[in-house]
Amino acid sequence: MRRGARVLTLAVVSAAFWAAACGTPPPARSPAVGRSGVSGDPPASRGAPPLPVAIEQELERIVDGRSVWPGFDLLAIPLALYDGRDTWLFRHPHPPPEFGPGQGGGRIADGRTAALRANTGVEIAGVPTATVLLTGAPSRSIREWAAVAAHEAFHVFVRERYSGWAGDELELFVYPVEAREPLTLRREETQALRRALAASDAAGTLCWADLAMRLRQGRFALLPAEAVAYERGTELNEGLATYVEGLARGERGMDLPADDFPAEMVRDRAYAVGRAEAVLLDRLGSPWKERLGSEGQPGSLDAMLAALLAGRAGPRPCELSPRERAAAAQRAGEDLERLRRERESARAAFLGKAGWSVVVTAGEEPLFPQRFDPLNVLLVRPGEVLHRRWLKVGNANAELEVLDREALTEAVGPHPILQGVRRLVVTGLPEKPEVHERGGWARIDVPGFTAKLKSATIDVTSHELRIRLNSPPKGSVPSPAPP
Repeated sequence: MRRGARVLTLAVVSAAFWAAACGTPPPARSPAVGRSGVSGDPPASRGAPPLPVAIEQELERIVDGRSVWPGFDLLAIPLALYDGRDTWLFRHPHPPPEFGPGQGGGRIADGRTAALRANTGVEIAGVPTATVLLTGAPSRSIREWAAVAAHEAFHVFVRERYSGWAGDELELFVYPVEAREPLTLRREETQALRRALAASDAAGTLCWADLAMRLRQGRFALLPAEAVAYERGTELNEGLATYVEGLARGERGMDLPADDFPAEMVRDRAYAVGRAEAVLLDRLGSPWKERLGSEGQPGSLDAMLAALLAGRAGPRPCELSPRERAAAAQRAGEDLERLRRERESARAAFLGKAGWSVVVTAGEEPLFPQRFDPLNVLLVRPGEVLHRRWLKVGNANAELEVLDREALTEAVGPHPILQGVRRLVVTGLPEKPEVHERGGWARIDVPGFTAKLKSATIDVTSHELRIRLNSPPKGSVPSPAPP
């Protein structure tokens, strides 16, 4: 690649060619001895088993004939684990060829397979599979990792059984986090929920839970319907998975942060509040699990809790003191000022990183998000989103992925992502991105950033690669990108 502008007009490869090429099975995993202690066929175990095997054994102990949800069979769902070196696969009915013999009933593939991008559920060889990265929190115990695996397995179960249990992640980008009055009420709601969870008797639980639901009703009246639907859907989807995770750890109770969550952490809060609502429904002796799964979708946990409270006789005298309400309002104001400063600081730090940068500008066809990590995004300016861990975007002319690295996107329209992305920036790359051609596409592959480009203009300046995507000819049929 020489300095200056260069137009890459890459040949179109027939779909039939790529169908044949992509259908070729990858080579079998070569026997290798590594940290996992695996060499060809599994040897006799010496000492403690590898972490993935220990997690699988712990899952078997957690289940032991018990069920945490009607119809949910934890061990019927395949599990894939990445331990920082290899990918392990358990209980899969027909593992892909790259998975060779392992230990403890598992199979192993070298490195991190393409499916392992996050703690989630994906299809591996056409089978819905729970996936967990064991590299993000090394201090977790085996029981805690097994509980995370149960969380992700529950997601797989829910997608097949209760497809309506989800919040629209695109709504998170336009959620009114800067609205002070709803944020103040959110702080008060959290205090009431904390007291309901900590109550030592049924009367206290009823009283404080009732206040929490009244505060929530007032808060929801101030929010757009889409924001309310996002909270309720995420409480069902992530809150109940977090509830199952807690049961897998052996926990029946829980607490919430005394100061609530930071203003922008709407999704994180839904994890905890959804679990709290489920714990309260358990405590109040309601057959809510059976009802939630049989009374139509999507439903909501707070509506079930409010209906249950309305049917219980007795006065509801619980209220926060004027001092507590004033403190909640003050914290809301301080938090919003903190968020404003953090957004500007995060943007400046991102743009100021040393190393190589890549700036991708879309042509007439925007780049559209394919996958991203909703727990690690920050709206830094109107239309600008800082993706802090994972983002995958593409169109007919390009596929771009940023993994374990930050990326900044600039929107096409008023929504930060919904109408597509006009510009993608990646900074702090440790080495110069080199362009190679493969199968009629240009390929860039550096740690943390990969790109597949069919037709683009590329300009190299000092420590920056500028890519402008060319629009495909009208009427042309795009060929699939090489794997």
